[in-house]
Amino acid sequence: MSNQHLVVIRNLNATPLAPLSGTENDALHLQRFCLANKIVSKSDIYWLKDKQAKRQAFLNLMLDVVIPRTYDTEGGTLLSLFSGHGARDRAVQDGNEKDGFTEFQVPYDYRENGYWSDTELAALYGMINPSWRVRLWNDCCHSGDSIRSFTGFLGMRTRKALAPFLCTSKSFEQTRAFQAQPRTELTKNKLYTWRGQLFVAKTLRQRGIVARTIWELYQQDHFKLIYEHDDLIAAQGCHADQYSMDAKINGIPQGAFSAAIWASVAQLSAQATWSEIHQAATRWLKSNGFTEQDPLLEASAPHLLNQPFFS
Repeated sequence: MSNQHLVVIRNLNATPLAPLSGTENDALHLQRFCLANKIVSKSDIYWLKDKQAKRQAFLNLMLDVVIPRTYDTEGGTLLSLFSGHGARDRAVQDGNEKDGFTEFQVPYDYRENGYWSDTELAALYGMINPSWRVRLWNDCCHSGDSIRSFTGFLGMRTRKALAPFLCTSKSFEQTRAFQAQPRTELTKNKLYTWRGQLFVAKTLRQRGIVARTIWELYQQDHFKLIYEHDDLIAAQGCHADQYSMDAKINGIPQGAFSAAIWASVAQLSAQATWSEIHQAATRWLKSNGFTEQDPLLEASAPHLLNQPFFS
């Protein structure tokens, strides 16, 4: 069995930070498109909505289900959509941020359990089977640079002045407190040994146990050493110092970036490349009045951007 595809969706309309209106339509549009075009079956779509999109729920889904399932087959694609709030902070750093900021995705329970940092997300997606493709679609504020050290190959611009979104919630305090805890250094040999167990384990449950062990090792090491996926593309709604707009377009609440993507797919077809879709989406945003939102296309290698958007 080969070329399996999985879709993970997280959207938050109802959120304690500030309510949004368009994220559910972003999620519905992707689900309907994937099912109508027989890209995946309904059992291969995992959707966490509003209160379901808590930090631990997403972690459980990735460690116990999604990551283990990718080792069932040689080759496949994980498409992950996040439509919700993003944040950034200059005080929480992991040593690899060129702009001096850490970017975050905001789960429903961020006040109690904290955000998802860019480094944590890179660590999670890095556990996906390396023979798989990882494709991320992030329609949230400050989404650019949100996948740790990856370089933006399209849509880059000179940042003359940063406009940080400095949150004051307890989540940042929790992150700082975590970083102040004693660190147990993780060696490359130990990491690679455990990663190899993901291939050796024969059942989903066994792979889930291995994935959780790797996650615990990452936590103990404060995510200083992680394995990053080398076949990853991230379509980001804006640059790290910008906001992604939640708008009503043609009478339908939706994220402006997601609307631009779908308009570009309709214009060019789903077989257009990532770079072509990105360029068309950028033009659509500008022509529809979203002039302060510059989408960013990031990848682990430039040649990946010549692949079809829905491959």
